[in-house]
Amino acid sequence: YVEIDKMLTYKTSFRNHLATKLKRYRHSHKLSQETMSEYLRISPRSYVDIERGRYGMSAHTLVMFMLMMSDTEVLQLIDELRKIVSAEDKKL
Repeated sequence: YVEIDKMLTYKTSFRNHLATKLKRYRHSHKLSQETMSEYLRISPRSYVDIERGRYGMSAHTLVMFMLMMSDTEVLQLIDELRKIVSAEDKKL
């Protein structure tokens, strides 16, 4: 059950980080939640739930988000996710 706990920890950390990243991206680009949902090809309700950290992004939504970002932003996101994994590994 250690592996299940570990995966849940990663999942929670990723969900929280991506929710924050999504919200910051939206604010910095002066986009509405509805516009973001359109760009991500998801419902406005789903977008709000993701941004608030209620649910994580699907792989499809994550890819759509990355396609919105510049190459530099994508590389920064990948680096941040690597750091999360590294930090979580050290805790476990």
